[in-house]
Amino acid sequence: MIKDFFKPSSIAEALELKDKTPGAFFLGGGTRLNKSGENFHAEAYISLEQLGLDFIALEGGVLKIGAMVTLQKLMDSEDVPQFLKDSAGGESNRNLRNASTLGGRIGYCDSSSTVVAGLLAMEADVETARGGKMALDEYIGGKMDDLVTAVILPSSKAVLIQKDQRVTANSRPDLTVAVSVLKDGGKVAKAVLAMGGVSDKPIRLKNVEARLIDGSLSSADAVQDAVQDELVPYTEKRERGTYLNYIGAVLAADCVGRAMKDISGDA
Repeated sequence: MIKDFFKPSSIAEALELKDKTPGAFFLGGGTRLNKSGENFHAEAYISLEQLGLDFIALEGGVLKIGAMVTLQKLMDSEDVPQFLKDSAGGESNRNLRNASTLGGRIGYCDSSSTVVAGLLAMEADVETARGGKMALDEYIGGKMDDLVTAVILPSSKAVLIQKDQRVTANSRPDLTVAVSVLKDGGKVAKAVLAMGGVSDKPIRLKNVEARLIDGSLSSADAVQDAVQDELVPYTEKRERGTYLNYIGAVLAADCVGRAMKDISGDA
């Protein structure tokens, strides 16, 4: 039951309120905290509305997006890459995107979040109120107890591909796979393979990434087998684990193959 609602005017004030208010949650768009059926045992909300975090800035090839930017505003911005727009579009319908914030999606970090998986593939950094700048991968792999104030995306020439598996076109994805591949001199210089839906949060498959870089995965079947092997510790703990393992590997192999073709210029 919500007993208090605060509207701080600075990040420092918001942090102070969080520290001294048991059961308090930071409130962005409220699409998760206020969703029917969710039970966060919240006793107070700390609104982020007046903290000046609703901005999109592109400077020197680096894109910085405030945590209070809604997914729809992100999609409507000319400065945001199409890949990220598509990732955001996969989250929900337009009505919810008009309220749902980028920071809120990261904070909630739904298992099959398309935008979080997409940001992982883009090697995004987050700016946090207490800890400063860190990789998004590091942030969601930790306690996630610091307030995200912005997302930072460096300029990149990598090819990015994302695919989802859904029961229906309007349902939440069972799985989402996002891949980034950058070649230099004909060889893979960097590879990122992010996947949502196989663990409690989206993850990166770093063993597969390393093998894509060293060239030891030379076929779609090899990629699929390697992904399935790395997924076992995650999928064996989940309902429908065999299905998630297989479909996740198929999607990953397809995304990697498509990224490689786009790089080489093949049809």
